[in-house]
Amino acid sequence: MPASKTSASSCVLLAEVPSASNLTASPGTLIFTNSDLLDGRIPQECPLTWTRIGNACYTTDAVSTSSALWEEDASYCSSAYGPAATLPSFETEEQWGYFVSTVSVRVWFNIRYTDGAFQMLGGSKSTFWSTKWEDGEPGSADGFAYFNAISGAMRAVPLDISPMPRPEVVCMLYAGEP
Repeated sequence: MPASKTSASSCVLLAEVPSASNLTASPGTLIFTNSDLLDGRIPQECPLTWTRIGNACYTTDAVSTSSALWEEDASYCSSAYGPAATLPSFETEEQWGYFVSTVSVRVWFNIRYTDGAFQMLGGSKSTFWSTKWEDGEPGSADGFAYFNAISGAMRAVPLDISPMPRPEVVCMLYAGEP
């Protein structure tokens, strides 16, 4: 059976993100040029009404329920905006500034206690977020991180927390390199 050929107008659908050694279709033909794919995140276009800051798009939605668990707000983002939408995270001072200057309530972050430590979920390798905890945070029994607008810092709550009061949900899409 002869090898199939591709033209400049064809593409190959991949079932998973390839390893760095598999990023070429043939010698000299690069499939992906965005190095961010190496951490498993696939860039999305920012919807028109969202705010792009660096490699992320953010939107804030007023919600009808006055409180919610972390899982409920995480589900809200993916249900409202598709599977690539998550609770927000941040990798730079500019992105952190979005929360400090724009968000005036408590909102969940896509950061939680898992495998013995707090981790930013979603594929980012950034540890910048770990410098934004409020004094004394996180406690040893904590499980979910949120932005506390009163202090302008991150706080944590235990895994068995009751729903957190909040009138808004912030959602994020990874947008790749600006």
